[in-house]
Amino acid sequence: MNKIISFAFLVVLSASLSLHANDKKAVLFMIDGLRSDAVFTNPTPNIDSIKDGTWADGYKGAYSLRSCPIPDAIPNSAPNHVAILTGVTANKNGCYNNGETAGANYQDYPPISAILKRTIPGLKSAWIYHWAEDQGIPTEATYIAPPQSDQQIVDTAVALLNGSFPSQKGIQNSAWSQGDDIDLLMIYLDDCDNAGHTHRFSTTSPEYMATVRLVDRQIGEILTAIRNRPDFINEEWMITLSADHGGIDHEHGVWNAPDSYTTPLYVSSKDIDAGEMRGDPRNFDAAAYIVKHYTGTVPEHFDAKINEVSSSETRSLSDGLIAYFPFEGNIDPEIGNINGASPSDKPLYSEAGRVGQALTLTGTNPICFGKPKSLQFGTTGDFTIALWIRTDMIQNGRAPIFGNKMEKKGIKLGENPEPGVLLEGNIITYENNNLNFSLGDSIHHHNINCLVYKPDGLWYLAAITFDHDGDACLYLGYPDGTLAFVAQRLCHFGNLNNLEWHLGQDGTGSAEDPFVGDVDELMIWNRSLTVDEINLLYQKGLNGKAVIK
Repeated sequence: MNKIISFAFLVVLSASLSLHANDKKAVLFMIDGLRSDAVFTNPTPNIDSIKDGTWADGYKGAYSLRSCPIPDAIPNSAPNHVAILTGVTANKNGCYNNGETAGANYQDYPPISAILKRTIPGLKSAWIYHWAEDQGIPTEATYIAPPQSDQQIVDTAVALLNGSFPSQKGIQNSAWSQGDDIDLLMIYLDDCDNAGHTHRFSTTSPEYMATVRLVDRQIGEILTAIRNRPDFINEEWMITLSADHGGIDHEHGVWNAPDSYTTPLYVSSKDIDAGEMRGDPRNFDAAAYIVKHYTGTVPEHFDAKINEVSSSETRSLSDGLIAYFPFEGNIDPEIGNINGASPSDKPLYSEAGRVGQALTLTGTNPICFGKPKSLQFGTTGDFTIALWIRTDMIQNGRAPIFGNKMEKKGIKLGENPEPGVLLEGNIITYENNNLNFSLGDSIHHHNINCLVYKPDGLWYLAAITFDHDGDACLYLGYPDGTLAFVAQRLCHFGNLNNLEWHLGQDGTGSAEDPFVGDVDELMIWNRSLTVDEINLLYQKGLNGKAVIK
């Protein structure tokens, strides 16, 4: 995209938008280091109200819990901050990593506030942020604040919204006049990232989860200030919320890592199509929604887009359930005709199952299901696999639990990956076990891991969902009611048919270190369950109820 084409786009918009923004208003929340599961499993009523469109009467919400950072830079802050504000990826704006913010190509790819300033006379905007490097982004906002703490940012935003912010000079020759009315508010909050680096990016970190709740309260202060505006009923607001990345343990920044790639994107307005975003939602799509809100169109040079949505369906958990093994003293299915056989030791059972009895896997008594037609998902079939697991030991090796794929420790350059699906009980051995979802076709290979469970003899829900044209997601439900998940974008994945399906082994049936522990309530669907359905399944199990009860 060159400057001539960009200029032509601005000329067209200028001709069609001769009036001030007037009733069109927008807020962009950029939350650093916010994982989707930390929002989903936390009481975050204000963020949820953006997702659902319930923050004010007459509004609707579109959302993705599996939004990804930009695809052409590692998931660090700078490239994603620049992308969210410019609507283009690193290959265009030139910001690939931290430290490169000020040197990005803003002349050809200006921030959204600069685009709108040139097309809507009199637009008043503010850029308020925490991280000092963000002051290098030339937003051309009416007021650009120096770096501030999160609470100072919120206080400034509230003052701008209620008209009490004083006349004040900002940086980059910006200035605010008291009494001016705000049209576009761009806010970047950093405390979730600080908490993640200090205490772990995890739903099992009390400090990280508490910070997410704090950010939710701060967002609530801003939403309240918007609703309290004297002419709010006549205004048309768009509220967008996105994150630059997630994280794992104390870090982020591993390219294509699921933990950094499972972030929320929420958009709320009166005229948006409501529902869950489909396809390939990205955090920087927020730019497309905001510009279209004001102008009615998305700039041609944008990589950001408006995502298609699908309305949420209320479906029974029995819908698409093709196999259910309760393991009540036998290995026969209660639902479906997928029959298993134990080629080694006689099956053993524990009386203290998650629901009733449980199957005990010793490492020498796997269950082989062969290659039943209903488990041949091929190149188009979607699926969900879920079961409860319990162990009191650190697992040896990768510890295959269930699948039809060969256990494989790594894919070398030029080596064809092993097709199939494999849920594994440990990929990294430390003081705890790491759940892993390994999948591949003849070209691609993914390991979706980083969800930690303890060898404490307690029950955990392990689940994997797979959408051939969307993403794969790994879920882990903890004994305390906390549900964690991470996703990997797939889009048009290949053939998954391969070896025989085994429980307590890999597809070959001969892995050296299979999972040792108890399993219960093995369930398989021929569709990809939603996060709400997985949570319902999880809550049933916590209460000792079977999926079909």
